[in-house]
Amino acid sequence: MRSNYLVLLAFALPVTAAGQNAPTVAFQQWARQHVHAISSVEDDTYGNADLRALNNIIGGAHVVAFGEPFHHGHEPLAMRNRLIRYAVTELGFTAVALETALTTSKRLYDHVLGKTTETESALREAFSYGFGGLPENLELIRWLRSYNATQPPERRVRLYGIDLTGQEFPYAYRSVEAILTFLDHADPDLGRELRKQCADVIPVFRSDKYVKLTPAEKDAVTGKIQDMVAFVRRERIPLTAATSPDEYEWALRQALNAAQDDAFLRSHPQFEFELLLKSPEKFPPTEWEHNLEMRDLAMADNLQWVQQREGSRGKILFFAHDGHVLTSA
Repeated sequence: MRSNYLVLLAFALPVTAAGQNAPTVAFQQWARQHVHAISSVEDDTYGNADLRALNNIIGGAHVVAFGEPFHHGHEPLAMRNRLIRYAVTELGFTAVALETALTTSKRLYDHVLGKTTETESALREAFSYGFGGLPENLELIRWLRSYNATQPPERRVRLYGIDLTGQEFPYAYRSVEAILTFLDHADPDLGRELRKQCADVIPVFRSDKYVKLTPAEKDAVTGKIQDMVAFVRRERIPLTAATSPDEYEWALRQALNAAQDDAFLRSHPQFEFELLLKSPEKFPPTEWEHNLEMRDLAMADNLQWVQQREGSRGKILFFAHDGHVLTSA
């Protein structure tokens, strides 16, 4: 791991979730020697005195990863929000990266910067995997937007999703649609041309349809997505001039996000998702190793993109499941 990266484990819970290993004796002994008590996972009590140890723990790290042991738990999310508030206001952090779809997170990015005003239902939809239904996530969005409203543009905090847009859910096509919408605004003629080329991609670029395609049909989808990436790259100068550098960078990344989903779906074991949902015990973990690796590689690549955007002075707090935070991919 790079020297400017730091991983913080969420916390060792006395009860483990189904399918997760209990803490080992060695880890329990280490934790007892290094434990740092906090007064609350939610409230900024006593002037955040209990969090001040983070100043030395984080030091000069530019990317700090904070993991949760399972999804949808209140305490990890509440502690994440408290940690983000402290990191932003006291430690100069400039960005937050979350385990949610990169493409649709553009709406969250614009909203917290005050560029747009989204309804609560739209914000929920901008999160992937049902995370928009968690009140802690909407609380985070409200806090970031409120904080940014008091700051000059150069000090506003950015929010990014760094995950696949589809993964095992039927939403990979949203990255393609995002590029077409971008082109509708930047160059309507080019947008219409690309829409014709992608007309047969969008209906099948989703997990429940893609796995049923023949190898030749998958090759055709991959070719058109790669052509789309090349097209956005080739038209960088006019597309940037018609929009902005920020809008163009996001559009290119969304095109690459589509390519990431394509790589993920191509590596997926050859069976129908309906069968997986009915009988998950029939599919041993070994069948998924390469598939899961493709997702972690995509997330790592997207996190590196965030780091490049934030520049040498940027400081990023990355929050995801421990399985992603601690991966060696």
